Amino acid sequence: AIINGSPLADQLTDEASKMREELSKIEDRLRELKATGPVYITAEQIRQKYEEYRRKLDGDRNDKRDIILSLIKRVTLFKGGYIHVEPK
Repeated sequence: AIINGSPLADQLTDEASKMREELSKIEDRLRELKATGPVYITAEQIRQKYEEYRRKLDGDRNDKRDIILSLIKRVTLFKGGYIHVEPK
C-alpha cells in the first residue's frame, strides 16, 4: 500500500492525471478522425514523399533534423531511464 501524502503517492497522482488528460485528447482525436472519414493518398504522393525523405537523408544535418521533426511528436524521458517516443 502507498501512504497518502508520500512523494510516491504524489508522483503517481500527478502521472494519473496526466494520463487521464492524454486519454481524453486521444479519444477526442479519434472521434474527429472518425467524423472526417477516410483520406485517400495516391501512389504519386507516396513516391514524392519518399523522394523528399531520400533527398533529405542525403542532405546536411538540418535536412535530417527536419525528417525527425516531421515524424516525431514528442519524446518523454522518465526518471527510471525509460524513453517514450511518440510518433505524429
